[in-house]
Amino acid sequence: MQYFSKIFNSVADTHAPLKSKKCIDKPVPNMNRTLKQAIYKKRMLQNTYNKYKTSKHWEKYSKQRNLVTKLKRKSINTYFIERCVDGCKNKSFWPTVKPFLTNKGTIVKKIQFFCENETLINDQAQVCDIFNDFSVNVVNDIGQNSISINEKHPSLNSIRQNKKHVRLNSALTPLVIPL
Repeated sequence: MQYFSKIFNSVADTHAPLKSKKCIDKPVPNMNRTLKQAIYKKRMLQNTYNKYKTSKHWEKYSKQRNLVTKLKRKSINTYFIERCVDGCKNKSFWPTVKPFLTNKGTIVKKIQFFCENETLINDQAQVCDIFNDFSVNVVNDIGQNSISINEKHPSLNSIRQNKKHVRLNSALTPLVIPL
């Protein structure tokens, strides 16, 4: 019996191999049939280009890729317009926007080492205290240091010239601000 199952499994694996398919839990909310078909065609053209590597196949793929990008943008725009027709309510705002935001920025990495006064610190609490002290002291030290300004610097001269030019023009013509 073991011999039969072993032979059967080997024949089944060669003639009917198992295929894996990626299942998507929740589809993108703006996905529609046209966009789905365009993405499928883009993937097929990409595979064809990867197989033959000709300029004709690249041109077909790049046109389809650009079409998919255009359809995707249009689909997202239509989705937002449909969902926010009467203005976003508090309950519907985050479910509408959240699928389009990435969570790539939420990964926080620990600071491994920090150098303060030529000593390495790797304790998170000490690093936080050092940053806190620095922030507090920067605010306290504002205005205590005297800043020397070079009156003959070219950028200051050009600002002064521009200021004189603006004053002359504003004296001749009234300033109109559109509302």
